[in-house]
Amino acid sequence: MSWLGIDSGAKRSGLAISWSGQMAEPLGLATGDLASQIQQIEKVIAEHAVDVVVIGKPTGVTGDHPATQMFEQLMALSGSRASRMTVITIDETLSTKEAERLLRERKGDPQQSDALAACLILEQYFEESRNQDEK
Repeated sequence: MSWLGIDSGAKRSGLAISWSGQMAEPLGLATGDLASQIQQIEKVIAEHAVDVVVIGKPTGVTGDHPATQMFEQLMALSGSRASRMTVITIDETLSTKEAERLLRERKGDPQQSDALAACLILEQYFEESRNQDEK
């Protein structure tokens, strides 16, 4: 099983992948307008046989936010796939700020903040899933 984490943005979205369901690794960026990003993400989904897509979305955001639009388009894609990929959103408030802080501490490449934020989103999803299972 594979999971794709997305830190969505208007001009670029960070991507992360996991095959273990426990840890995520940065995969890169999807860039350009939303349609271009969706095409790039669709390619990643096909290449990695993604089963679950986790899109970060700040709490309380609706409508025109890139995460909302991306969710809707990926839901349409999942409905057309025979495997019925699952697409969900998760609160990602401050994930980019946390990724930037971690990169500063580690003297990492600031260009990687969106992909690292996608890792944080995916790992948060795994943690929340484990907590649900324990209840």
